[in-house]
Amino acid sequence: MNEEIFKNRRLIRRARGEFFFKQNDLSQELFIIKKGTVRVFKTEGNVDIDLDIIGQGGIFGEIAAIDKGKRSASVMAAEDAEAYVIPAEEFQKISRKIPDWFQKIATILVHRLREVDGKIDRNMNGVRTANVAAALMLISCSENCKIIEGRQEINQKFLENELMDMLSMKLSDVTESLNILAKQLIISLDKGRIIIVNKEKLEELGQTVFTAVAESPIT
Repeated sequence: MNEEIFKNRRLIRRARGEFFFKQNDLSQELFIIKKGTVRVFKTEGNVDIDLDIIGQGGIFGEIAAIDKGKRSASVMAAEDAEAYVIPAEEFQKISRKIPDWFQKIATILVHRLREVDGKIDRNMNGVRTANVAAALMLISCSENCKIIEGRQEINQKFLENELMDMLSMKLSDVTESLNILAKQLIISLDKGRIIIVNKEKLEELGQTVFTAVAESPIT
């Protein structure tokens, strides 16, 4: 990590078991880990669902930094940890340098995933298949999607964790949505991998999410 980049940057420390923030908190900072690891998890009822373990150089808190909403998950120090703090306002300023088309997709997706307008079209008896398709579209453009023998592949466990985090969905609902996409021959499930079979149909389904948000006011 280039320490010069973080010169004079606020650094916070948390001992093992202490929180950086909790689910539904209103804080909006983004964090970059300098030392140690953190545990990311959601609480459903009285059950904690682990989403990720993030180590040195990792980033967390980005969703609230983008849309200034509540925290979608809790982050706790898995061991003594230190993290640099990036204020939401500074993050917004930096993000303006990102191409407009990517800003639009990221912002629309976050708003849609949080369902702040309360006008989500739920498919298949409440399973948010279109939302899953939209998130899968975005992930398919990232480094977490590998091209193997001409096919786009994503680790299934990684994808499930990302979808639970981004969409605030239970694992059972994520699994059901992926099975629906598989039955529609949009993706295939193969030994712990998600393979995109029909990119055109995936984009068509995911685009309905972006269109719906663009046509309705965000509050």
